Amino acid sequence: MTQRMRREPEVRWRDAQPYVGIRRAVTMTTIDQLADRIPEIVGWLAARGTDVAAPPS
Repeated sequence: MTQRMRREPEVRWRDAQPYVGIRRAVTMTTIDQLADRIPEIVGWLAARGTDVAAPPS
């Protein structure tokens, strides 16, 4: 059974927003290596005057 969408999709324009990302292949056994770098990334952003807007996803 499918459900109908309550509203039509819409495009919303937003102001530019700085971001940082790291591209790396990980496995379930190496994901901690990426998670261990989060403080480094937050520090890098802070050194450039940018606050973290949301938790990692």
